Amino acid sequence: MGAWYPTATTVRGIRGDLEHRLNAFPQIWPNHVTRVGSTTKVEPFAWSGAVPKPRLMADGRKIQGLGQFSFNIENLEYELSVLVDRVTLEDQQTSDVQRKLAQLSEAWGPFKDEIMVEMLEAGAGTTKGAAYDGAAFFGDSRTEGDSGTIDNNTTSVAAGDDAVPTSAEFLAAMNAIISQMAQFGDDKGRKGTNMLAMSRLRVIAEVIMTRPLREALQSTLIANTDNVFGRGLAEPDFNPYLTPDQVSTQTTTMYVHAVGAEDFRGIIYQERGPLEIVTFDDPHWLDFNNGLLITLRQRFAFAYGNFRRMVKHVFTT
Repeated sequence: MGAWYPTATTVRGIRGDLEHRLNAFPQIWPNHVTRVGSTTKVEPFAWSGAVPKPRLMADGRKIQGLGQFSFNIENLEYELSVLVDRVTLEDQQTSDVQRKLAQLSEAWGPFKDEIMVEMLEAGAGTTKGAAYDGAAFFGDSRTEGDSGTIDNNTTSVAAGDDAVPTSAEFLAAMNAIISQMAQFGDDKGRKGTNMLAMSRLRVIAEVIMTRPLREALQSTLIANTDNVFGRGLAEPDFNPYLTPDQVSTQTTTMYVHAVGAEDFRGIIYQERGPLEIVTFDDPHWLDFNNGLLITLRQRFAFAYGNFRRMVKHVFTT
């Protein structure tokens, strides 16, 4: 007797449904990365320092060098494998397969957001949070060449006991952060090199901050006053993977990211290849596994990029 196996139409339907669910899943990480391709296990990443300042040519030309920053980004391998049991495939009458696929997409879909947030939360340390220069990505007094002090680790007070800022407190913090970011110097000591990136700002925030941030960034009026400064100032990204600290330490955290310049954002995403979705639907595989094996696999890596582009801000009580 011949072995049972699902029809080609069934397998294509399963793959198509999974791909559709994954493509439709909301993600915020693409808004915050400089994308780079990769063709090897470890990719050497090098970029030149800032171009020197123009100078008065009173004594002829003066040829000046460019600083060079080099570091390696190693691609990591991630996978997710599930088995749709044979009985479910044979007797599916209650959308069991669709429910399993929904769970699969809900596991893989937000995974990169989770990795990115883990990076941000580790960014104040020098072990997991070290940038390309070996210093913590977020610091109170980091420097690079002749940059002077770069403080991208800031705090302010939110009056509420839960440390959730009001729209006014959030806008006051944004005003200070924007002023500070504009003063970050490059490795030649030149100010203002962040201005192109600051032409578009995105804020990664805890979900509990949804109301004040949406009010501050999207409302036409706040407390019967024209919201001239806040409306359109930035775009919010609320991420549930940010650790809520309202109970233990009475703090809330947000990350302000200048994403207007895509050349070297605060986060680098390196991809070795596209996501692979494989369905083992051969009769022998079906018999060996007693079901349809579905595997997802991809090689990629997140890494810290330009620390001038991001500011970590903590609201305290």
